[in-house]
Amino acid sequence: MRGLAGKRVLVTGGATGVGKAAARRLAEEGAWVAVNYIGEAGPAEAVVDNLAGSFPHGRFAALAADIADDEEVSKPFAQAIQALGGFDALVNNDR
Repeated sequence: MRGLAGKRVLVTGGATGVGKAAARRLAEEGAWVAVNYIGEAGPAEAVVDNLAGSFPHGRFAALAADIADDEEVSKPFAQAIQALGGFDALVNNDR
């Protein structure tokens, strides 16, 4: 992964496992990361706090939405635009 500095990426399922690892790797490459989650906010907020502490020049956000729900599928995209000023890429990580 190269050329990601300043790119805004939405990672679905980013609170745990592969999504969490992807969020971290993207941040290491300079991307700003929005972590989408369902359920408890704590794990996603912990990921975002860790990223913000490790990469203070980035922007990070935790976004709640169940993208498998037709009523909520567009919600994280709108939230990412608001939190990061837009988004350039999507990591569609299904748990």
